[in-house]
Amino acid sequence: MHRLLPALAFLSGVSGIAYEVLYVRLISTYLGNVFYVSAALLAIFFAGIAAGSFLANRFIPYLKYIEIAIGAYAIVLALIFKTLGLEITRWVASLPGPDLLVLPLFVFVLLAQPATLIGFSLPLFASFIGQYKKSTTTFTSTYAIYNIGAALSVVAIEYLLIWNLGIATSLIFVATINLAIGALVYGIDPPNLNPQVFSFNLVKHLDPALKQAMIALFVVSIGSGIMQLNLFSLSYHIIGPHNENFALLVATSLLGVAAAGLLLWLARLKFVYSLMLISLFSLLPFVFLLQIQTAYVNTYLELNETLAGVIVARSVFFMLLALPIFFAFSTSIPALVREWGGNYAGLALAVSALGNVLGYLLFLFYIFDHFFHLAVAIGCGALTWLSLLFYLGKRGHLRATAVGVIVLGLGIASIIHWPLNFYGSSYADRVNLAREDLRSIPREVETFKQFGSETTLVTLADDTIELHFNGYRSLSFNRDELTILRETLVGSIPAFFSGYHENALVFGMGTGITASATADSYRQLTVAEINLSMLEATARFREENNDILNKFNVTIRLQDGLIALLESDVSYDAIINTVPTPRFFSANKLWTTDLFAAARQKLKPNGVFVGWLDARLGKAGIDILEQTLRQSFARCVFMLLGSGYHAFICSKDKLRFVSDGQPIESKALTNLLATKNWHGDQREFVLNLLFRSSRRVPDGTGVNSLDRPLLEFVHQPEGQYANALETSTRLFEFDPIRGGRKSEFLCRALQMVDAHNDHQMKQFCAPVGLGNQ
Repeated sequence: MHRLLPALAFLSGVSGIAYEVLYVRLISTYLGNVFYVSAALLAIFFAGIAAGSFLANRFIPYLKYIEIAIGAYAIVLALIFKTLGLEITRWVASLPGPDLLVLPLFVFVLLAQPATLIGFSLPLFASFIGQYKKSTTTFTSTYAIYNIGAALSVVAIEYLLIWNLGIATSLIFVATINLAIGALVYGIDPPNLNPQVFSFNLVKHLDPALKQAMIALFVVSIGSGIMQLNLFSLSYHIIGPHNENFALLVATSLLGVAAAGLLLWLARLKFVYSLMLISLFSLLPFVFLLQIQTAYVNTYLELNETLAGVIVARSVFFMLLALPIFFAFSTSIPALVREWGGNYAGLALAVSALGNVLGYLLFLFYIFDHFFHLAVAIGCGALTWLSLLFYLGKRGHLRATAVGVIVLGLGIASIIHWPLNFYGSSYADRVNLAREDLRSIPREVETFKQFGSETTLVTLADDTIELHFNGYRSLSFNRDELTILRETLVGSIPAFFSGYHENALVFGMGTGITASATADSYRQLTVAEINLSMLEATARFREENNDILNKFNVTIRLQDGLIALLESDVSYDAIINTVPTPRFFSANKLWTTDLFAAARQKLKPNGVFVGWLDARLGKAGIDILEQTLRQSFARCVFMLLGSGYHAFICSKDKLRFVSDGQPIESKALTNLLATKNWHGDQREFVLNLLFRSSRRVPDGTGVNSLDRPLLEFVHQPEGQYANALETSTRLFEFDPIRGGRKSEFLCRALQMVDAHNDHQMKQFCAPVGLGNQ
């Protein structure tokens, strides 16, 4: 039976790190993606692994029970959240005390136990295998096997299980692996307990040179934690701010760990050379960032027709940039253990995990706010070189000096070769550049950074102002003020449908234009904004949003939208969703049946839920969204906001459009229409842009939910969005002009929400004799 141990270690790796991805998904979905929740998740998970690794040798006889307990806990947690997820969110939100304290404490209570148990697995399997193999390389080989399994599982979890089964069922599936491992370990005799190898005893009698090595390992691990989050943030700017970036980064990190384990299994590498390798590789990939970016873009353009091709292209980016860095960092633990003996494996893993925890917290609470990505990378290179200098001391100052000179040269080279206008462009611009579809060169770039989120205002040479959020271009403001009109329309729409105008809730502040238009029509407005840095950008649009930050009837909640909705006892006449498309960030939760159901309960009679969508979701995405809306609301209509942009207006009751003569108090829309020479009232303008979707959603179309976020996996091949008006018409099977509504007012309304000089729009309006206007 003991011959199964390597296979069981592989399976334990498959399940162990899969929990990191799944628990992060589960907790952040229900408790929010605010910075302190994210920090707590990472810190608690790795602190638990540190504790488990440190205590592992005391629990050698109990490996079978540990594996069973890991699986049983996951099953129970999955079933509880699947049935009571929103109730748990509501209960946690109601707990007394500040969110900054309450939510991390709840996460600690929830995850400390499974994280600690997972920390036991690797050192215990190494001990079991070592009992039979009697080899000095037992830990390094187990280290490689465990992490190969973990890397493969992370990708499978993200792109296969969550997509097809959902988060809860994926947790249960992974948990069965642990249960099976525990059952099989029952038939294997555990190694004999040796109190001398308990970590507590080892710490008391550490050799001074080994103590120095452990300190160096701790410092290097701080750099590792900082670098992981730095690369995660950098990936937003190159491949886009997608939720799956986390899984791809974790998978790449684990492949680096496995590769390091294999190297140390086959060849001896002293700890000092590992430190030298880390110092150099921390910066080397950044020297070639421009070439790596180009390689990613070229691969993406070749393979983007399918989701599998996009995954390959994104993997190319992580492999070229992150894998060398993670490989170098990952040599430290097996090199130290091989040099000093397998008895120190648990202690080394604990020291490394604690260093990573400190690195995460430093990055989230200080470094990100004050430094850009290249400066952070250079700082990590310097930090790892200092750990080398400390470890070598006086006996190796010449070698340390030589490495320091090379690190300095790499830092200078990375600065010289850093891509121009990196923060003045979005991730999509890198594809446009390859296609020679060039944008204007930025004239001014202003960036605001807070707790892991980044908001950038880019002013182009033609005075266009762009709003970027973590590398994603959210909005563009140009001279014809089309964006302002569209933003104002979304905020004004509810007033034309809701029975009363007392209370409204807006998810997402952004520029503040939409929220300001809503505030003009409702007595009291609450805005839920998760990103503190966004409010600094909002202040820069004071003129466009009528100084919303200082409006007397506006309350701003720095909170996740779902929590803000659930924890309030207020009923609303209108709820408006203005967050980014569900393909990005954690925005998907605000486009789910769960959120829609919670919103429906909080809507007053004749209250409305308003949101927006764009044609870049493609046919599959719009199918899913329409199916989700149809299952959640009694009635929905749509509004044409532009060629590729639409609003939807839904109600749990019958939708009632404002009657003739009923006053509408949208001052912002009134003023805006006056500047565009609209001859007619607001009601007529809005009415002309409304339509019902007559399309038939294919049988078997799924719905988007918190547990199964289908819209995150929607794939639209590059280039299919080029002809936006045609795409929009085709997707909605709606042609307002040729469909019989050939009125001058309609065509004028269409031209006002789209580009005035758009040749396609002129052709669109030709049937009513307005094509040449």
